[in-house]
Amino acid sequence: MSNPTVSICMAVFNRSEFLEKTIESLKKQTFCSFEVVIVNDGSTDNKVSNILQSIDDRRFRIITSENRGFTSAIKLAIDNSQGEFIAIQGNGDVSMPERISKQHKILSTNPQQVAVGCFYHNVHAICESELKTPVTFPKLTPEAEDFLSGNNPFSHGEVMFRKTAYNEVGGYRDFFKYSQDIDLWLRLSRLGSFYVVPEFLYERGIFGKEGVSANRLKALDQAYYAELAKQCFMQSNTINEDLISTKGNAAAFYRLPTASMANFLSGQVLELLVKGDKRTAHYFMCLARKEKNTWRLFLVDILSRLVSLPLLGHVLMQILAKHPKRTTWIRS
Repeated sequence: MSNPTVSICMAVFNRSEFLEKTIESLKKQTFCSFEVVIVNDGSTDNKVSNILQSIDDRRFRIITSENRGFTSAIKLAIDNSQGEFIAIQGNGDVSMPERISKQHKILSTNPQQVAVGCFYHNVHAICESELKTPVTFPKLTPEAEDFLSGNNPFSHGEVMFRKTAYNEVGGYRDFFKYSQDIDLWLRLSRLGSFYVVPEFLYERGIFGKEGVSANRLKALDQAYYAELAKQCFMQSNTINEDLISTKGNAAAFYRLPTASMANFLSGQVLELLVKGDKRTAHYFMCLARKEKNTWRLFLVDILSRLVSLPLLGHVLMQILAKHPKRTTWIRS
């Protein structure tokens, strides 16, 4: 397709059972001037290649690559795109027919805005009947402070941004295995504003043990990367460079302890104790003690030591498992 206005970019690794519905949702877009650039990131599931090669639509371009990880693969897709605007699309996710049209209208009529998201549903895909959870954001014009405070209005896959702005800030950075989106949004915030379309234009799949949000250790890695992205942003605001630009792959060793990581890890410890997994809780507690001290960390640390006691620990574990406010404790 010549001179498309929007390039929809995807990085695909396996998940063949969800891929076709993603492709079909893109074919049904009401916006006319778009291309779809898909990188098959070394999928080990042969069905992925079969599905991609069977696409009979000139708007789709398929790039086959050895496995390089999401960040490098999505960069490859963007590098091979032709559009003025880049729309990210998650494999297994679904874009509603009006998504591209409505997001393009925002960016094309508001030159000060560099990226736009929308309301979306989290869809628990590995269920006999799909469970959809709506996700909204009360502030339609989010700022850098929202990302820094942990109130991320974007899930990533539903975002469209200007390619010129993406290139100006250096695009996705290879350092970030996870949270590459937060790192990008923070750097883009220096060039313009964001907007969230107050309509449900996207469905984000939750894929059981495969997805980051469903795997505790992957979620931990994601949280660490997100904290480093925030610290890099704050540092570059002061001295015009950050840990990644100065330390490269060693940047993680220079991350400062934070209260937000202390509270995140404390929440994980509580959840694990409620589930009766004292061994993993101990591991997360050891990590939490390396962070900045908070009241939540202090109290959870005391609790984790008490549950290790033979008799008292058994009683406390029973209370934690059955107390009606246990979910509130974990999330507070």
